[in-house]
Amino acid sequence: MGSGERVLVEVEEAAGPGVELEPVGPRGGGLVVRRARRGGLWLGFDRAVVIDSDDGRGRALRVLVAVPGSTFAGCHIEARLWGALQAGQQTLLVATVADHPPPSEPIIRAAAGMPPEAVWREPEAAAVIAHDARVAYRERSSHARLTGGRAWRTPEGLPPEAARWNTPFSRAEYRVDRLPPRFVRGLEGLLDDDERLLYAIERPPDPEAGFLRRLRHPEDRRAALLALTDCQLIWMVDHADPGRYLMDWGVDVELVPVERLEPAGLEGPLRTLPPELGQEAEVLRGLAERFLAAATGSAALRRRYPVEAQPVDPDEAGRFHQAEEAEALAARLGQEVGPLLAFLYSPRRPGQGWSGAAALGQDAVAVARGDGVTTVGLGQLRSVRLVLSPLVGRLQLERAPGGSRSSGGSRSSRGLRGFGGSGDRLELTYPAPFAATGAGLVRRLRRRWADTV
Repeated sequence: MGSGERVLVEVEEAAGPGVELEPVGPRGGGLVVRRARRGGLWLGFDRAVVIDSDDGRGRALRVLVAVPGSTFAGCHIEARLWGALQAGQQTLLVATVADHPPPSEPIIRAAAGMPPEAVWREPEAAAVIAHDARVAYRERSSHARLTGGRAWRTPEGLPPEAARWNTPFSRAEYRVDRLPPRFVRGLEGLLDDDERLLYAIERPPDPEAGFLRRLRHPEDRRAALLALTDCQLIWMVDHADPGRYLMDWGVDVELVPVERLEPAGLEGPLRTLPPELGQEAEVLRGLAERFLAAATGSAALRRRYPVEAQPVDPDEAGRFHQAEEAEALAARLGQEVGPLLAFLYSPRRPGQGWSGAAALGQDAVAVARGDGVTTVGLGQLRSVRLVLSPLVGRLQLERAPGGSRSSGGSRSSRGLRGFGGSGDRLELTYPAPFAATGAGLVRRLRRRWADTV
């Protein structure tokens, strides 16, 4: 580490005369001067700490930062290390703002308040001390990582002190248990155990909408949840209209990996939020835009998701006395997409005189309906929709035009429906008790879709 390394510090005590600045409103949005601050003899230093550091005793590493004018508590400064003072277990870094003249050692000692025997360290040694403090902070923070169960779900029976945001959960994760059960079930089916919930907006139902709105935008009246995780954007909408039924009929879900997130896919659900949720929508938009930047080709690391194959459950098809037919269909789809990572069977039953299935391979997904099979490369997908309801299970895959191939008889066209001018949609319905298998296929599909460049 060379001389003059830059560190990010946060001012804890503005020691000189100046003004006190505070955020505008509870959500920020700027700074406002609240009062003037008077000071006595000021030697040109504010007291700060290195952000995300540990001095070895569980406290942030202290910094004496030289500034041309005293700042304010909470101010973040990119400072240049000038040296350090050490006396026993006490360490105080000394830094200065870029282009500001470095202070002399006697003035530093007078402002530091360190014992007279404190030893002066050069900038190279100060850089090593700052580096070690950041490493110690990361090591200490690692002990608070969530390694068991679902990382996004707070454990049951939290004591009152933990329920006040003292554990390593986001605010959205603390509020999961306040969501309607149908939304919680949807999250449980679609989120991985190590996934983190970054932000969520709950849209209330609107049972009093007028007649024209009911006709033009029926989905906008239903309760909904827009959730952003570190892996995907999820849009959940009530399966049934508000006020029509007293029972819980599940949710309709649309999802896209953050690696595949596009501005249009983000703005679509945001536009359906009522004006009173505008501030929350802006917060989610700001968080999601960080993933949009990575998706548009900027220099960013890409995660690689491990995907374990979901075993085919013969008991599901066996309930309909079609186990052998399901195994034969799985083998057929395996020839289309390669070794299967997940398989979802749709049996013959009243109202559906043919069997179907969806199968996920490493680079493609195949949907069989009767005698026909349609295969779509994962790079051609635009969105994935899933119905999680005790009424019916439904998987819908929206593809780009020309992004699939069909084989078999003419029945293959049954799986496609026009989707405006934006591509085609493959659809497969299946019995509601197969919902866990359907959700498992979608989780694996989302991971492989995110990995496909």
